Amino acid sequence: MPTSAFHHGHSASGTVGKVTDSAALVAVADEWIAVSRLAITGRTVRAADVLKTGVRLEDGR
Repeated sequence: MPTSAFHHGHSASGTVGKVTDSAALVAVADEWIAVSRLAITGRTVRAADVLKTGVRLEDGR
């Protein structure tokens, strides 16, 4: 699913890759996962509405 511009070897875990209307690719360990929805402060939002390519997610603990 990742495009040639987003090889995990060049992206740290938590890095947001390609974002489409249906999902955002996020680098984790040695692969990419597609995230379609997120829970933020008790509400569910579309990943495409809040995630931007190149942003790095951090642990929110």
